[in-house]
Formats: sequence, structure tokens, C-alpha cells
Amino acid sequence: EAETRELATELDIKPGILINGMRTVLTGQLAGPGMFDILIALGKERVVKRLGDISHLYEE
Repeated sequence: EAETRELATELDIKPGILINGMRTVLTGQLAGPGMFDILIALGKERVVKRLGDISHLYEE
């Protein structure tokens, strides 16, 4: 959580923008359980894989 909030500060954006974007990529939903609970439930391997491949979210 601290890393996400720190990145948001560096990017000069609200943390919610990153948190909601991550939730959407990881779960396919705009709302749901707390983002950091989702990270723990999915585990590092799945999180890294899902965040690393977001090409399916963009139309070609």
C-alpha cells in the first residue's frame, strides 16, 4: 500500500486512480473488495502476471 501511495505522489495523481486501475486489471471490476486485500488473496505470481499483460484491455 505504501508503495502505491508513494508512486501516486511521484506521479502527482490521487492514489485512488492507481488503486482503481489495478483493481480493474486484476479483477475485471471497477469496485469490490479492498485493493490490498485482493493483492494478498491473488498472490504475487498472479498479480505480476495480470498486471504485466493488459493488452486484452485495448482494442486493436
